[in-house]
Amino acid sequence: MLETVFHTDDVPAGMGADAYVEGLSRLHAPVAVVSSADEGFWAYKRIVEMGRVSLYTTGLDSLTIRRTPRMIRQSDPEMYNLALITRGTTVLTFDGRDRVYGPLELRTGESSRPFELRMDSRGERVEAICVDVPKAVLPLPRAMADRVIWRPLDGRGGVGALFAGFLTTLAANTRSYTAADVPRLETVLTDLLATLFAHELDTLDAPRKPATTPSPCACAPSSTNASATPTSPQTPWPRSTTSRSASCTGSSRRRLWRRADRAR
Repeated sequence: MLETVFHTDDVPAGMGADAYVEGLSRLHAPVAVVSSADEGFWAYKRIVEMGRVSLYTTGLDSLTIRRTPRMIRQSDPEMYNLALITRGTTVLTFDGRDRVYGPLELRTGESSRPFELRMDSRGERVEAICVDVPKAVLPLPRAMADRVIWRPLDGRGGVGALFAGFLTTLAANTRSYTAADVPRLETVLTDLLATLFAHELDTLDAPRKPATTPSPCACAPSSTNASATPTSPQTPWPRSTTSRSASCTGSSRRRLWRRADRAR
């Protein structure tokens, strides 16, 4: 596995943000700096190439980047990107809408649509575990995956927690994997990501349950139900008394007994 490490300590002072974004553009897809921390910008990134999939952990100070339609026309690697936020918050602006992501939330995106991403929106350093997956590698029809991309996903429960746990373990133990492990791990990763997307699609397509209203009290039956209660000799016990008498008053219970006696 090929591993690349970037740290702002290794670049001249005042050039950290530009150097970080230059690395993003070279390794992933072209982006531009919109704004960054005024002084002492700090960033760290470790990228591990796992076959056709790129896994990377990153931490950085305040930074805003943007990918424009012009950049997409210049270069589009046709990648899906997913980031598990482990510290801090980010704000993704896509299609005129802002989405905020906090710890243990999964931010989704792709290289073929313009966006703006603001890291450290609340004054604290952002850390995340990210993965780039070629669209052609994901074992899910592209039209289905595109319905999930840009939606926030929860990494705290269910399939989202399963994927987040695998991603965290995978990133923490990269030096223990052999070359023979790489294609197997790539398959597990892409299969889990497809499962996560399919689970989200199931949620989106699930029919909504109609709102239910509470049933009327058995002690106050409607006029329709009262008229339908038989009191003929063939049915000496009114149907409503045996199962619902526990919720009626004592006087109501005595009247029902008298009615039954007269029927005899």
